[in-house]
Amino acid sequence: MAMTPNPSGSGARSSALPQLPDWVSWAQAGLTALLAVLFLVMLAKARTQAARLEELQQRVQGLENSRALERTTGLEQQLRAAVDRLQTLERSNARLDVLSANNEALRAEVQQLRRSRPESILYFYIFIFLFNYLPSPPYPHKLISNNVNNNSNK
Repeated sequence: MAMTPNPSGSGARSSALPQLPDWVSWAQAGLTALLAVLFLVMLAKARTQAARLEELQQRVQGLENSRALERTTGLEQQLRAAVDRLQTLERSNARLDVLSANNEALRAEVQQLRRSRPESILYFYIFIFLFNYLPSPPYPHKLISNNVNNNSNK
């Protein structure tokens, strides 16, 4: 007897695989749902972490800006102090220039006096000597204050 092939060709294959129990399909559905829930939880965690990371980055940026501002303020104060010192130095230099010019004018005047009257320089030195080394007489205001003090003590 000859066997005739099955016209659909699927009958032989379906009989070769055993039929799965119903709980397996329920387990597959449960695992799929669990994976979907885990995926959603992981997605929510990732979003939360991204928001937290952005907040921390903003804080770090704020701290860096604050430090940069402090450095800038410090540098600005140093610059102001340097400018103040420079202005003081320029004023001192201007005063020195004026004093140097006055000194030169006085030297020229002294040389002119030496050329015109040598004996007047001698008198000038004698006057300076006497002024510096002779005791000074009491001044009238000192005499008056001493008389007032003496009269009030009596």
